[in-house]
Amino acid sequence: MAGCDSIITIDLSLGYTGLNHFDEIVLNVFPNSTTGIVNIIGNRIDQNTIRINNVYGRELAPPLYSIDQGVRYNLSDLASGVYFIVLNNDNHTVIRIIRD
Repeated sequence: MAGCDSIITIDLSLGYTGLNHFDEIVLNVFPNSTTGIVNIIGNRIDQNTIRINNVYGRELAPPLYSIDQGVRYNLSDLASGVYFIVLNNDNHTVIRIIRD
């Protein structure tokens, strides 16, 4: 073979699946369990998208303050027990947190 004198052209169409997953909220809650401060970090998290409720569904005080990509709550004045982080998203995601 003396050499290659052919050119191959490929037309490639890509179909994507699962692109709707990019809109999901990613959430990290730490420490869990806690005796006081709890950090809630994630994409698209701010004081308007999240709240903490007690076991009776009563909303607790607003976050202590916003932090980079999230909020910080001070639970030290609350009684020991189970509380729920509720996201105001399409699914109303609920995460359990324990106050020691």
